[in-house]
Amino acid sequence: MSVMELSPKEFVGRSLTIVEDASIVRLQALGRPASRRQLPDSRAILGYLLDNRDALFPEEVAKRDARSYIHELMSVRNKWAHSDPLDSDDAYRAADTVARLLKLLGSEERAAESLRRELRASQAQEAVYQDRHGEPRPRAGDMSRVVIIACSKTKLSTAAPAINLYTGPLFTTSVEVAKQEGRPILVFSTRYGLLDPADVIEPYDLSYEAMTPSERERLTTILRQQFQPFVAAGLREALVLGGGNYRSLIQEALRNSGVRVEEHPKWKQVYKPFYRR
Repeated sequence: MSVMELSPKEFVGRSLTIVEDASIVRLQALGRPASRRQLPDSRAILGYLLDNRDALFPEEVAKRDARSYIHELMSVRNKWAHSDPLDSDDAYRAADTVARLLKLLGSEERAAESLRRELRASQAQEAVYQDRHGEPRPRAGDMSRVVIIACSKTKLSTAAPAINLYTGPLFTTSVEVAKQEGRPILVFSTRYGLLDPADVIEPYDLSYEAMTPSERERLTTILRQQFQPFVAAGLREALVLGGGNYRSLIQEALRNSGVRVEEHPKWKQVYKPFYRR
């Protein structure tokens, strides 16, 4: 299940981060004097690879391909740095080129391949959304601060977008509060983890209270994986419209990530009319 789609620029930024991290590790393994201080960003790293391609890519075909990949990444990096328009094709091409360059370098390319798969899934979901709604899927925008709404036990009986599937009054009131802020909204499901409000899901019956310890541990692992692209995109604070149990799972999933997880300032105001404390 996907979460709110990141923008093409954010995906390109992640590709550049992958080439930075993987190249430094590989260059150090080759005995090259490479460190973050010497090669602080993708521009410096790509320049280093280009200047040293004779030594790093001794085979003629590899040398030629590496030069092509490096120039292509330099071009997309310049667009990214200057906020020039980037689309999903640019994002996928950047991830694909990073994977190909790292393979030539003999470096770990798993992160780039994972990003390629994520982009393919995102593009497929974009097409499905546009077919259903006749308009492009909303982009995530500024992801530094998000509002996460906990699911409700009461649901529709048929599949629906997450924002519509849950019909409990606490959930619907939380949605109204969250929409007033204009911040990106995510829905927290005990079955699916993090959801984009537009994600279409099947109804299910699984409350937090009914979950076994192993199910909660598995959900925490899923959340940790789902949060990774948001952390990479600059997530700094998650405000939770939901009870302490949900908040605790999110805090555990984001432990050591640098993201602050807090009860939403209006949660008590939302909660009071429905439950006695």
